[in-house]
Amino acid sequence: MDPVDPAITEIATQTLLDTTGVVDVEYMRLRWLGHRLTADAAVVVDANLDLLTAHGIAHAAEQHLVTNVGKLSQATIHVSPADTHGNATPSTTDVSASPRHHIAGTSRLNTNHGPDTNSHQ
Repeated sequence: MDPVDPAITEIATQTLLDTTGVVDVEYMRLRWLGHRLTADAAVVVDANLDLLTAHGIAHAAEQHLVTNVGKLSQATIHVSPADTHGNATPSTTDVSASPRHHIAGTSRLNTNHGPDTNSHQ
């Protein structure tokens, strides 16, 4: 896997910070998928926003990334509420403490990390 130029990561991070409603960027991950880039990022927004507004900010951030970062074809944006200092509020549940719940197509989380006892054989 080829590394992504750090300058592109900086451009992507700044693009998120320039999105209206984004208070901070928790992380920005860029990966090559063939000849295209994909992004996985987490942004911090005002904790007092309603769900629809926060969702709209996530969509705006995704559009800004795809528009402003060359070769970027897809972005997944996670939104976290800010605490009083503008930092992401720490998670209070076991599921959201693990990034595994963000994997597309995952319908449940096997927390015992053992064999899947619900599979039919």
